Amino acid sequence: MGRNLPPILLEDNHLLAVNKPAGLATAPPAEPGEMTLAEMAKDYLKEVYQKPGNVYLGVVHRLDRPTSGVVLFARTSKAAARLSEQFQDKSTRKVYLACFEETGKRLADSGEMLDWMRAEGAAEGKGVRHAERATPGSPGAKEARLSFQVVARGDGKGLAVVRPSTGRTHQIRAQFAWRGCPLLLDERYGATPLAKSRLGIGLHAWGLGFGHPTREEWVSIVCPPDPEWQERLGTTAWLGQALNQLGDPWQER
Repeated sequence: MGRNLPPILLEDNHLLAVNKPAGLATAPPAEPGEMTLAEMAKDYLKEVYQKPGNVYLGVVHRLDRPTSGVVLFARTSKAAARLSEQFQDKSTRKVYLACFEETGKRLADSGEMLDWMRAEGAAEGKGVRHAERATPGSPGAKEARLSFQVVARGDGKGLAVVRPSTGRTHQIRAQFAWRGCPLLLDERYGATPLAKSRLGIGLHAWGLGFGHPTREEWVSIVCPPDPEWQERLGTTAWLGQALNQLGDPWQER
């Protein structure tokens, strides 16, 4: 029931933010019989607040199944509408940590990635399967833009702080792969295959900033990666040292 909910990062009358583990779907659709993070959150609210009947929970954004980190839910319809508007008009701030392969090509130390992309291979009830590179003006093409800064390198791998300006499906995963630097363990986009038991990839939602839906204040949620993230990626000491020195996600580097 609700006790299975992953660690709570923020909770008030209008908001619930959770540290999503890798391998868990944010919300339906999901595999048959699978419990999603949204369903766990609804069970938690029903249990803790002893609410009869159906519990409202607004899904205002999502993380891919293999991505870990901050997921924000709305507990009221008013909050859901106002938060959804912020995500749509790009007034939220999002910061990710991306651990990527660098065996064939070396990524610049910092810069911007700008592409056009569209979601391909979406089966009914199964979600998007792949992001395809597109040309401006082609059917379904949408702009994908992010900035990045590489903060550490080692063993043919790198760690980057990523700030997306748009929120396309699989955006960070695809844009890094298109530059010859797929995220670690992300076999869908060409990463080197490793143990199949590892459910996550080298992508973590580190920080989320937004305007509170009912109060005039800016909310900043920070979620450092769990030790399991480093262990899952199979890296050596360089990544742990880099993570320990990261500091504030909102810090300009």
